[in-house]
Amino acid sequence: MKYHFYSVVLAGLLLASCDIASFREEQMVPPATDTISAYFADFKTKTYLLNDAGDLSWSAGDEISLFFNSGSQGGTKYSTELGGETVEFVGTDPAEGAASGVYYGIYPYDSSSSVSSGVITTVIPDTQIAEENTFADRMLVTVGKSTDKSIGFYHICGGIRFSVSKSGYTSVVFKSNNGERISGAVSVTFGSDGKPSAQVTSPGYDSITLNCKEGFEPGKFYYICMAPVVLSKGFSMTFSGSSTAKVSHNTYIEIDRAVFGSINTADLQSSIDRIKSGKMLATNGTANCYIVSSAGDYKFPAVMGNSSSYLGQMASAELMWETDNTASPTAKNSIISSVSCSSSAVFFSTPDQLKAGNALIVAKDASGSVIWSWHIWVVPGFNPDSTPSRFMDRNLGALSSTTGDARANGLFYQWGRKDPFAGFAGNSVGSATSAQTGTQMGSVSVSATSGDLDFAIAHPNMLITSDSDWLSPDNRNNNLWADKKTIYDPCPPGWRVPAGTENQGLPAFTVDQSNKGASTTQNGVRLWFPSAGYINPSSARATMIANVGFYWSCTAETLTSVTMYVDTYNQYRVNTYYGHIARASALSVRCIKE
Repeated sequence: MKYHFYSVVLAGLLLASCDIASFREEQMVPPATDTISAYFADFKTKTYLLNDAGDLSWSAGDEISLFFNSGSQGGTKYSTELGGETVEFVGTDPAEGAASGVYYGIYPYDSSSSVSSGVITTVIPDTQIAEENTFADRMLVTVGKSTDKSIGFYHICGGIRFSVSKSGYTSVVFKSNNGERISGAVSVTFGSDGKPSAQVTSPGYDSITLNCKEGFEPGKFYYICMAPVVLSKGFSMTFSGSSTAKVSHNTYIEIDRAVFGSINTADLQSSIDRIKSGKMLATNGTANCYIVSSAGDYKFPAVMGNSSSYLGQMASAELMWETDNTASPTAKNSIISSVSCSSSAVFFSTPDQLKAGNALIVAKDASGSVIWSWHIWVVPGFNPDSTPSRFMDRNLGALSSTTGDARANGLFYQWGRKDPFAGFAGNSVGSATSAQTGTQMGSVSVSATSGDLDFAIAHPNMLITSDSDWLSPDNRNNNLWADKKTIYDPCPPGWRVPAGTENQGLPAFTVDQSNKGASTTQNGVRLWFPSAGYINPSSARATMIANVGFYWSCTAETLTSVTMYVDTYNQYRVNTYYGHIARASALSVRCIKE
């Protein structure tokens, strides 16, 4: 009876009002489902203290928070039924038909998360769950944004992965020794490169508890995810369960975004004592050159140039040479005070009083042979990324960008090689080349056995002489440098050797004969190109200082490569496309943003 009664009443209402019927139909129709594509833009988590890296993938059942422009209370929940590197998440479109805007995604779904004015608020848990050899679900917080429905997710966390020496531990507390906040609510912003930066907001926590109900198993690795932070006085780890232990690292260490440093047998103080401290220089990518602008302890992954290929046979690392770009040898270890290595990273320190200069660090195998090398470019206060110009404001290896300053000359490079050679220490005819402390630059005649890449890598101080290419005919390679950065490119992270057409794109130059160079302005930045001379490809002698400046491009031609030519000798001109230069010549390099 009751059911029939309501049916009659409903029928009467439907007959009485079409408007009411339409309204009720709209209320009863479920909202249409929407699909977005999600992938990991940081496709690997970096473990720089060990020679490995792990791929990330979504898991079936993963849930994300999705916002359009702004929102609160977790936004819209999207979920996936499949796993994989790129998956489809299904939910209700928060855009509601809006014409334009930005989607923001947060993993894992967080009912407390919000977005306002492009800033994401979410949480890095202070209590986490362990899962052997991977991240437990919902522990690794990632975010992304996009103007369409394909969103790349980036890590906001860094952290450590560790193993233990014995069983019996069911929990570990990781704590900063100086109170730095590593977990809790975080505020996330996006840089111009699209990558996020997270900062713990008040009150935050200075510790994270990682629980493993079944107990940590020796030989397995476990992850602790935390906010990127400098731990000025290190950290402690307190293990509890049927076994207990407490260890402490009491000096500076930096937790970088997307980087998870590995600690074998972290419950042993002897293992913690082996940790080498240092600020990571490769947060924006790996390279053959790293810039140091302030005194301190540094590290970078022992990989080949602009790649993730580790030097598996590295047995030691040492300083080969250093120079302050003057004609007098600098005091030993005045630029770089110490160098060491782990199985997959190189560590070095500067003196407390930073001295401008250049240095070359080499990695060696067990036999003492050089297997790779890196240029360390030390310039106090220098940040090339701060300039709006696409071109760097100085030559590669230069200690100044000032018009007429001899320190603006920089270093010289043979085409396609990653390692520098000494430039001139003055800006007038007859000036001496800059002096090196340590292994001096030599020269060797090219041959079928010596004119190859392996020889060049093993002898970074050797300038290979030839009247054309430093590579022998059987080994010639037009792709050592390219407009897509290669592992032999000599520029620092985020920069590369420009293409010939990019040199041509520079605005008109003004030749300054009195100061021996030429200048142009790009995006409001005045760029000074000195007539820095070059190294003769046949004699290996530095020559033509104050007369000409040649600047490599990455563009290759038959047996030559395109360069830019600054003439303050007779015609007082700049030619931005000057092709006939033997590749064995050692010329200046002016890097361009990638």
